[in-house]
Amino acid sequence: SIYIVYNPIYNQHRKKNKMDNYFAEGNVIKFDHQNGKIEVIAFAQDKQTAKKIASALNKQDEEE
Repeated sequence: SIYIVYNPIYNQHRKKNKMDNYFAEGNVIKFDHQNGKIEVIAFAQDKQTAKKIASALNKQDEEE
């Protein structure tokens, strides 16, 4: 199961650089704004799923 945290500025996170701003800590997927702020994006069932989701979000950012 994945639980999405309400995030009204989700689409404003897009960066022009190729840094991996999404990362997992345990079963929590987070976004690093690169300005000292880190935001919780979602909760996954386990840490392996969280890592896969963070990786997929970073790949999606690279494609945009």
